[in-house]
Amino acid sequence: MREPIRPGSPLLSLDNIVLTPHMGGSTPDALAAVAIIAAENVLGFLGGHPPDPSWCFNPRVLGR
Repeated sequence: MREPIRPGSPLLSLDNIVLTPHMGGSTPDALAAVAIIAAENVLGFLGGHPPDPSWCFNPRVLGR
């Protein structure tokens, strides 16, 4: 997707989405959660438990 969103984008006419800048999710709680989840995924992977594919942008790299 190109950024910034173009004025004629069909996404702008949908009533079931909320568009925010990248910083829209950078609340203290969200940043803490990202750090915790990242650490849990690294520890899980090192322990032989790859992350849940639904959390991955490109799950095919997990080799499942």
